[in-house]
Amino acid sequence: MSAVLGPIHQWMWQKIQLVQTREEALLEALYEKFGDEASAVAGKPRPSSVPPKPEVPLAELIGEYNIHYWLNNAIQETETSEAAIVTAFIAKYGDEALEVIRGVFREEGKKSGVTASEGQEMRRSTARGGYELLNSVMLDGMPCDQVTAVPEAGDTRAVLLHSACNHLENWKAAKADVSMMCRLNGEWVAGVMEAINPGFSHAREAAIALGQSQCKDVFTLAG
Repeated sequence: MSAVLGPIHQWMWQKIQLVQTREEALLEALYEKFGDEASAVAGKPRPSSVPPKPEVPLAELIGEYNIHYWLNNAIQETETSEAAIVTAFIAKYGDEALEVIRGVFREEGKKSGVTASEGQEMRRSTARGGYELLNSVMLDGMPCDQVTAVPEAGDTRAVLLHSACNHLENWKAAKADVSMMCRLNGEWVAGVMEAINPGFSHAREAAIALGQSQCKDVFTLAG
């Protein structure tokens, strides 16, 4: 590797793996719904039919590549792959597939929320803490992208702004409906927040993928 592997790189890899796990859950659910013909649509085998891969340390996976380049490429490949699956199944099955996909995004969000909030009772009790827990599991580009601002972060309300969408080019590479992918991302976020604290609500008030100039997510915590 061209630099020392640090905790932030491990953290980013964990986030990438959560999206890869979500893709596997999508495929499982779609195979369950549509049977053997799902194979031709997915272009991938059913995950449960493939022997699990052995865990390989991140340092071995990266090898001699530049760490930042490798992780950025992994994000692109992971998000594009998931978006391609979503696009292919909705093109084939329409709303019937979308209903399954929305459910998976929500449920996988809940699982990630459970993971994020373990042993975090204090942070679960404020909007600021809830957003921080979301950020601990949400894949949203690289930390150095610096497109995120948090103008408000209090006990009952937090506001997250993005000046650029870190997902947009990856979704476009899959020829996905970016507005739909944005809404699915919102389903996942809502699932995370619900698992962190059932009192949380999440609203995406603006989104670049929906044609607006910035993304605005608002998190509120009921008293």
